[in-house]
Amino acid sequence: MPSPNVRTLDPTARIEYQTRLGDARGTLAETYHLRSRLRPWELDRLPSEADVQALRDWLHASGRTYGDDVVAEGRAGLPVRDLQELPQPVGAFLAAFCRGQGAAMYAADVTVVHHDELALLTPAGGLVVERSLGADSLTRLAQQVHREQRGAVETAGCVLAVMTVPWRQMVLYGERGFRRALMETGILVASLCGVAAQAGLRPTPIVDFADAEVDALLFNDGVERFCAALVALETEALA
Repeated sequence: MPSPNVRTLDPTARIEYQTRLGDARGTLAETYHLRSRLRPWELDRLPSEADVQALRDWLHASGRTYGDDVVAEGRAGLPVRDLQELPQPVGAFLAAFCRGQGAAMYAADVTVVHHDELALLTPAGGLVVERSLGADSLTRLAQQVHREQRGAVETAGCVLAVMTVPWRQMVLYGERGFRRALMETGILVASLCGVAAQAGLRPTPIVDFADAEVDALLFNDGVERFCAALVALETEALA
């Protein structure tokens, strides 16, 4: 440990944490952890499994992710794409993922960046085009990721952008719901990468990027909905 009389000439949050020269009250992350801990008497106040499932069912049927009938009939008022329009085997991989784990998409949305469009993947395996991203969207996205992973985005046939929506858990669990939303997002990203690899794709998960710039590109507000991870998908055919 450095002497308490040492002054950091170029302080950053990471350096202050590593040397523990920061505020003795802890960082914002540590404060959040303390505030979100459960006390023994709070366990009985947690929502029941039935309440949790009811909210998930509502979201999948008529909420943010659009119901199957809405996608099938085009009632969302937005263009709908077939997964087979994506480069193969990307479409087949996403179809397989939705068949096996589509219900897992709750606190996080999976969106597809392809042909300068941003399309939302529904749990039933539909693609609802939500935004046009403008020309060279993958190139602009690649400029905002860590330099060691920039090439994976530039050469990808398409990129999955996994969006965390904390309120979907916070409405049930309060501040602790933010932590649950992030954990659920991490499990979802790991599952996507696993199924993609089985389908013959080379998935590159990316979690280090310029957050504000990526969220602006993907039309997120950065708080109630933000990009938590990108997954670049590449095969020999797509490269």
